[in-house]
Amino acid sequence: MNVIQIRGQAKLVEWTDEARRLRRSVIPAGADDPEHGIPYGVPFEEFGAVVITGEQIADALHKVGIWTYEDLRAHPNEALGALNNITGLVYARLVNSARRIT
Repeated sequence: MNVIQIRGQAKLVEWTDEARRLRRSVIPAGADDPEHGIPYGVPFEEFGAVVITGEQIADALHKVGIWTYEDLRAHPNEALGALNNITGLVYARLVNSARRIT
């Protein structure tokens, strides 16, 4: 358990749970059990899976002129840019979902 911040009678701590997932919670300054604290942050895992389809990937790559393995190898920056456009849509959905619960 790592102490991230102490504020008054509470501290923000970070630890790895039994599933080896990084967690944070707020606990009393004198406490040592982070799992019984108040969870810190947005519960992103509750948003469920975001699906990126093969069609979306193909469309994005085709729009930047990538059709073959050779195209993909010859134009990595264009390919990454196309994929970033797709993940940008995922990011926008994530921000909207997080805004609704905070």
